[in-house]
Amino acid sequence: MFEYPGITDNLYYCGWNRSTSVPSVSVLISHPSEGSHLMKISKSNNVSDAGLWWRSIWYVGGASSGSSGGPLFDANKRIIGTHSGRYLTPNMTSDEVCRADGRAGKLSATWNTNGTGGYKISKWLDPDNSGATTMDGGYYYDCPSITLNGQQTTKTVICRNIIVNNVVIPSGVKLELIAIDKITISDLTINTGGTLELDCSGSVKIDYGTFKIMEGATFIIK
Repeated sequence: MFEYPGITDNLYYCGWNRSTSVPSVSVLISHPSEGSHLMKISKSNNVSDAGLWWRSIWYVGGASSGSSGGPLFDANKRIIGTHSGRYLTPNMTSDEVCRADGRAGKLSATWNTNGTGGYKISKWLDPDNSGATTMDGGYYYDCPSITLNGQQTTKTVICRNIIVNNVVIPSGVKLELIAIDKITISDLTINTGGTLELDCSGSVKIDYGTFKIMEGATFIIK
């Protein structure tokens, strides 16, 4: 992706769970390359800890070749890992191979592993470094509290309703707010060198409370 999805696309953003506790169930969504399957859903109520992986014994479906990278969900629709292979033994039939136990790399195991460009997955899923172990999925509805830290130069918040309370935008940091219905600013300060950009396209309503713009700060309304 080279740009953010449209805010009216009504996308659901999956939650995640990096806990090391063994889940009671797992569900795999994959797009295998074998056969005529466009999408395959596999279910397990027998999940075990296999070191860096979750091992799932399927009672519905199975993972065919090409399923690698498919998300593995827990009972709360949160991603706990990504499919990476199957547990195979010699002389398996083709059906047994398809239904072989699934192996998914744990999110908890890859959380602090350097990826492309040296970035860790934690940078993308928890950019505020909150230390959270889970986050529920959701649509573009009300956003959680907005926080900024010194490690960020740009933060984009896209939600149906955005509430800004007790936020200070420091020098060198840009906060971009994109809402569908309403932006409520109850307590905000833009320090010198800081930037606030509001995307108010459509019928977005803006309510202002305490709003301080210091000399040398930038305030943009699109």
